[in-house]
Parts: sequence; structure tokens; C-alpha cells
Amino acid sequence: MTVTYSSSCSNSTLSTFARLLLLWRGSVYKIIYKDLLIFLLLHYTLNLVYRHALDSSQQRTFYQISQLFAAGKEYIPITFVLSFFVNQIASRWWTNFLNICWPDSKMMMKFPISRIASIIGCYVRGNDERARLIRRTLVRYINLSALFVLRDISTAVKKRFPTMNHLVSSGFITETELKMHELSVETHKSVYLFWLPLQWAVNLVDKARMEGRIESMVNYKNMIRHSSCITQEITQIRGTIGMMSALDWVPVPLVYTQVVTIAVYSFFLICLLSRQFDLNSDEALEASYFPFFTVLEFIFYVGLLKVAEVLLNPFGEDDDDFEVNYIIDRNIHISYLIVDDLYDSLPPIKEDMHWKKDGIKTPDTKSKLHPKRPPFKPSVAGLEIPLHLQSVVENNIEARGGTDRRKLSMADLVTQVMNMRATRQNSVQHNSRILLPTTKE
Repeated sequence: MTVTYSSSCSNSTLSTFARLLLLWRGSVYKIIYKDLLIFLLLHYTLNLVYRHALDSSQQRTFYQISQLFAAGKEYIPITFVLSFFVNQIASRWWTNFLNICWPDSKMMMKFPISRIASIIGCYVRGNDERARLIRRTLVRYINLSALFVLRDISTAVKKRFPTMNHLVSSGFITETELKMHELSVETHKSVYLFWLPLQWAVNLVDKARMEGRIESMVNYKNMIRHSSCITQEITQIRGTIGMMSALDWVPVPLVYTQVVTIAVYSFFLICLLSRQFDLNSDEALEASYFPFFTVLEFIFYVGLLKVAEVLLNPFGEDDDDFEVNYIIDRNIHISYLIVDDLYDSLPPIKEDMHWKKDGIKTPDTKSKLHPKRPPFKPSVAGLEIPLHLQSVVENNIEARGGTDRRKLSMADLVTQVMNMRATRQNSVQHNSRILLPTTKE
């Protein structure tokens, strides 16, 4: 799944990216080597046919066709089409990641991810079994709703949970809840009911309020009106999960994908003929007998196309697809941890080691004994204005109305600027250069 290499390029050195080029998993070599082998096989097949199977007349015809294809391939706008396509696919890929449900956090993104587990642990109070059951059930419903969608859009999740009974055996849903879900799905076949567990969660919040688990009516009303409320957090999660489903429902238009694919592979089919000869020479095939620059083009263009194919659906099983099964396990584990195991867990409050110190100085290790960078200082904070430019200029222009006053004020301002420039030029000629004073004279 996801190939993480951030630690390998934490510092910019001569060998940083050289080491990255040697990686195989998730590399460009792995995704294009089969296509490249087929391309080279066809290239050398045509080469051998030209050399050993054609007579002189046929070779001249072959050469003319090669010249025709060499001129024709310039009309394929492969760079423009491919770059725009990859940009759109990469944007959708990142949007898909931002819409994955993380019940414990709110990341800085266009589609906010709820920190619902912490809010449930904060507002649904009580240490008895009933309070624990309500908190755990709420977060389970939220994770179950996300799992319904992930199971329908990800092949990796579908293989892990091929039937709804596997969700029962995994503890995400009970037998009773499954029967209720199946009955609702059977009754409303035209509606995608991924949000049904979220509706159960909203109903359970109302029931907890009626039981007094939410401390007061004021708190409950605040939760409805403000962004920190359980109900609004559940609504945000519903929108986020719904966006995941919508992105799977409405992919990049098929015609666009077909156009780009046809453009790339047509370009290299033409190259099979047009690159057989050195067009600057009418006598022989390429001198090196290996299409070096054509192979480079193949790596760049087909590599970009393969990148787009990998990113088109990041919920599959490619090397760089999302670790969806890990996310499912992580979310349910952390959700239970927040609302149950760590509920009301607080270490003793004590004075910290800097309690009685005026300044704070943190120690360094031996691996970090280099001079520290100076603190941030605004760019013009240290600029000193020369004394001869610090004098106040009084403007004694008589007040006039309308346009005449504005023209007179602008003319006077230009005069003042010209006078200051003349003063500065005289100072430069006299002192060879202007020294900015560091102290007052």
C-alpha cells in the first residue's frame, strides 16, 4: 500500500534523490517495465524485418512511411493533454484522502473531519455501564457508517468483509442492527442508506439527553447551536462520508480518460516506425541500435499515464493506494480508547520544572550542538532612516476646492520628492556613499 519515503529525504544531500531512484516498490520502473518490454520487442521486430525480410524497394517504401509518421506525430498534443489530465487526477486523489473519516481529529482541510470521539467523551457523562454503552455505541455507529461506504468503494475492504455477516463477527454491527438495516434497505431500494447508522447515533444522542446523560438542557442546546455539538459533528461526518461515495459515483469522464490513453499509446505506436531511422541521415538506421531518447520519452509519458491510472482510484490495492484497512482498525481502536479506556483519565496536576524560573531554556543533545538560528525579526525592523531624511516637511498649501486643489497638492508633492532626490545625490557625491547611522549624532 502507501509507500512512505519522507525519512529518506529529510535532508537535501548529493545522494538523497539518488537513493530514492533505487527504490522498487511504488517506483516508475515497476509500473512501466511491462509496457516498455513490449515496446522494445515491437521496435526490434520491425528493425529485424527491415534488415532481413525486405528487399531494396520495400526498404525504400518503409523509409518513406517512417518519414511520414515522423512528421505526423508532431500533431499529437500529448504534453498538454497528459499534463492537464494528471493534474485533475492528482487533485481528485487528494480530495479522496481528505474525505476519509477520522473520528478523533479535525484536520485543516476543505472538508472538515470531525473530532466526534473526544466530544462524545466530553459531553456524555457517567462511569456506569449505561453511560459506557451509550458512548461506545455512538462511536461504533459512526465507524460503521464509514465502513459501509469503504466496503462499497474499496476492493481491499470488500475482500476483508465480503458479506454483512463478516461485519457482525468483527463487532461492527449486532445481529439486531443488521436485521433492521436489511429491512430498511429492502424497503427503500432506491436509496443508498450508508447514513442509517448515523441516524441511529442522532436518535441515541436525543435518548441520552432525555436520560440526563448530557448534563443539562443548556449544554444540549449549545451542542445543537455551536460547532462543538455532537449532532453537528455527526452531520459533518455524514457530509464527508457522502462525498467519498459521490467521488466514486462520479469519476473523471470516461471520454477524457480514453482520449488521453489513445493519445499516449498512439504516439508511441507512431514512434515504432518514425524512430527506426535517423532522419538527419538517409542512409542507415539509428547508429546506436538502441532507441535511447525514445525510451526516455516512454518513461516520462507512459510513466505519467500510469501515475494517473494509479491515482484514479486510490481505494484499490496498488502500491500507493490508501491503507484503508489500517484506517478502519485504527479508527475503531482510537474511538473506544477515547470514550471508554481514557474517559475521565487525568494525571495529577503538579508544578512543572520551569514553574519558578523567569526564562525558559531547553537543553540540547550532542547531535544538535550547532549554532541556533536567530529568532524571527520583521524585514524592515532594523532599517534606520538617515537623519537628513527624518525632518518634517510642512505643507502650507492654501485650500482650494475640487480638481484644482488635488492638482496643486500633487504638484507640490512631486516638487518635494525631487528636492529630496537632489539632496540625496549631493550627499552621495560629497561622501561617495550614504552611511546609515546606527546612533544619533
